[in-house]
Amino acid sequence: MNLMLVAMNNLLEGKETSFLLPVVILLGISVFLSTILSLFKIRFLPSFVVEMVVGILLRQIFYSSWIELEETRFSWMMDVLYVSGFVFIMFLSGYDNNFLVWKEQSNENQKTIHIRNLSFILLGIVFLVSFLLSTCFLKQYEHPFLGIILVGITISSTFAGIVVPLVQTEKIAKTSYGNILIYFSTISELFSVVLLTLFMILLKINWLRLLFYIGIFLIFILVWLIEKICKKNIEKINEGMMFLPVRLAIVALSGCVLLSDIAGGEYVLGAFLLGIFMKKLKVNSHVIHVMESIGFGLFIPIFFILVGLNFDIRIFISHPIWIGITLLLLLTFIVSKLPLLYLLRYYSKKASIVAVLLASCTLVVSIAVKHIGIEQGIFSPEFGESLVLASILSCILSPIIFEILFPFAIYKKKETLLEQEEEKTIS
Repeated sequence: MNLMLVAMNNLLEGKETSFLLPVVILLGISVFLSTILSLFKIRFLPSFVVEMVVGILLRQIFYSSWIELEETRFSWMMDVLYVSGFVFIMFLSGYDNNFLVWKEQSNENQKTIHIRNLSFILLGIVFLVSFLLSTCFLKQYEHPFLGIILVGITISSTFAGIVVPLVQTEKIAKTSYGNILIYFSTISELFSVVLLTLFMILLKINWLRLLFYIGIFLIFILVWLIEKICKKNIEKINEGMMFLPVRLAIVALSGCVLLSDIAGGEYVLGAFLLGIFMKKLKVNSHVIHVMESIGFGLFIPIFFILVGLNFDIRIFISHPIWIGITLLLLLTFIVSKLPLLYLLRYYSKKASIVAVLLASCTLVVSIAVKHIGIEQGIFSPEFGESLVLASILSCILSPIIFEILFPFAIYKKKETLLEQEEEKTIS
């Protein structure tokens, strides 16, 4: 592998297309993995989890080669791919936030379950438990108060990007149980990122940085104004500049990310807020479709492979204490969601346990917290790696247990009955 790397460096020396090598290799790996998952119909394990695990394995197998590659001229390109992937994930996560969580929807058990109220109450309890659990790691914090807040936000978070697709794929989304999972995971992710944003704003308050945050909101206003103009003159725009709204979205995304970073916040927070704003603005679905194609087709798969490649498992092998801390973090993710056992009042034991485990899945927030914690000197890089590894484990174990324990037959039957009732109502 080392000889191959040297040969590639020599062959691509002075070539204008040399920067494409990381893209070809990483995207090629992603295509191969997606093909394998499709051929063997492996649905219970999300593709991004497989991509991260493969990235971790590749780093260990080709450790010395990877270290050399990081020091070559390709390193800047991999940084670009990593940042772009993370930005697109947060933007699309913000856009995918379902604002119906603020409204009470009908369901088969509406008389006894108020989904919105129940979700918010459970989330409030989860946050309180999470901040208490974060005190278990006081020895790992350079700044105890900040560490408790930051790790508490991580422990309380749920990755809607894994919970919502699972619920929808298994066709239980229209049941009250499915609605609770969707609502809870959505508001959990939303509140976690909003709290992270406030954390970064309040961490280092000064007028100059506040001006940059104001700049982000000015971008929102500009997007709103241009969107209004585009809707009024849609025919003229379609005649000449069909992709103008897409360009506007990319410019706005880049501007929000840049201003968020300059202001001292985590750069992806600006992307997440823009996603929420564009959802509320009801931007043309064509624009979002193109953004999803760019994100999921190119940057996001590469990002997850790079997360794995940047993860050094050797830290845990040489210092077993970090394995213990990782397992303890994983346990806190689960324990913090125990308030969801309140669902035993309405559902079976298996269904309630599965809800706790699915809600314990987290990833995007933990990656952002790792960046913030290390950059601000709140905790060590090793603790940051433990956070990410615990998150990866939660995303691997929970979907598998979900497939094994959950009583699909009962809830799919309920959803079928609901669909039949809807058809009768329409007819």
